[in-house]
Amino acid sequence: MKNNRKEIKISSSVHALLSQEAAGCLLSHKDYVEAAIRYFAGRKLNPQMVKEGMAYELRAALQDGLERIMDQQLCQEQMELILKGLQQVLHEQVNIRVMTELLINNLHRLSERDRKELSELVEWNKDFALKRKQDILKLYQQKDQEPKV
Repeated sequence: MKNNRKEIKISSSVHALLSQEAAGCLLSHKDYVEAAIRYFAGRKLNPQMVKEGMAYELRAALQDGLERIMDQQLCQEQMELILKGLQQVLHEQVNIRVMTELLINNLHRLSERDRKELSELVEWNKDFALKRKQDILKLYQQKDQEPKV
């Protein structure tokens, strides 16, 4: 197989830069130059027209765009959590409203009952409340008297 080899002359400063960059990439001079040529030719770029640091600018713009997307996603997740919380509050408010209407209805029916039944119910409620309070207080007193370890 015939090897078509061409030689080019470059300045010593460019040769030093080539040596430094090729070594940094762990490539031979030949492989580094071929990769650079393929890069510019494959993208139809004029190497003299490409600004220095263009890749860094593109990377910074990409990073900025990704950060904005992530921020929007985080904001959306927070809004979904707030919405769920508001839905729970609404559900609780509906339950409270229904229970209040039920209690009001019961109070109206109680007020229509016979006075005797009403006074019996009031007396039973007082007795129940008093007994329940005493039971709860006894429970707390028993807990206070338990030996602490």
